[in-house]
Amino acid sequence: MVLGQDGTAVLHAGLSGVQPLYVEQTGDAVHFATQLDLLLDTATSPVAPDWTGWAQIIGIGAPLAGRTTPADIDGSAPWSTSTSPRASRAPAARRMALGGDPSRGGARPRGPHR
Repeated sequence: MVLGQDGTAVLHAGLSGVQPLYVEQTGDAVHFATQLDLLLDTATSPVAPDWTGWAQIIGIGAPLAGRTTPADIDGSAPWSTSTSPRASRAPAARRMALGGDPSRGGARPRGPHR
């Protein structure tokens, strides 16, 4: 996730698409996870089914074009981005590079998850 100077937050999906990234945009927030059930477990309102996504699973074995079985949660395609109009919190580091590489403008993660 990158926080722009104007307060917009931009989430970039992976390059290869090997690891799925699920995204839910609610108001001015972007919620994301690599497992669909994590977003479903933390939903603040009832989640409606996406019947087109279910029909695609039944018809061809998988949903197409980023659809998922719950409505309002999308699967990100490789190289895709999701943008939130403005970030609700400004992080200490403006950019967090993959792997925490300070030479790329990122910061090393702090805390027990090093």
